[in-house]
Amino acid sequence: IEGLKLKIPMPGGAESLNASVAASVILFERVRQLENLYK
Repeated sequence: IEGLKLKIPMPGGAESLNASVAASVILFERVRQLENLYK
């Protein structure tokens, strides 16, 4: 996924996330979206 840029809104003023936290947020959102398809 080199070169892919995503924006994760971060209330509270954090400037960055480490790679594992960013991946967890992205995977959580993807699963949430997929679950909504089957409801």
